[in-house]
Amino acid sequence: MSGTEDNPVHPKTYLAAVASSTYEVIGEVFAECERQDRKWGEQNHSPSRWFTILGEEFGEVAKETVGITFAHPWSTNYRTELTHTAAVAIRMIEAYDRRLKKDLNRRLKKDLKR
Repeated sequence: MSGTEDNPVHPKTYLAAVASSTYEVIGEVFAECERQDRKWGEQNHSPSRWFTILGEEFGEVAKETVGITFAHPWSTNYRTELTHTAAVAIRMIEAYDRRLKKDLNRRLKKDLKR
């Protein structure tokens, strides 16, 4: 749902899409995480690759920020891109934790062999 001069979004329609609590926002981010999992499966990129992905999402937020500031104040694309960015950040943490756990387990096995 994106408001433009040609296709305006009515405030009532936009209001219905706006979360009213932190739990609802987190639920939206979780749903986006699940959508990303269905699309790409578990992702275990390097930190630098994750940073590139996060940067791309952040760039989309920046683009939409300009849009809602100067052109389309009723655009939900801004919220969508924020949700994508938050989901990527969560997936980054999860991938880092998996990598750390794997490295720590490898280290423990090595120490047990000694």
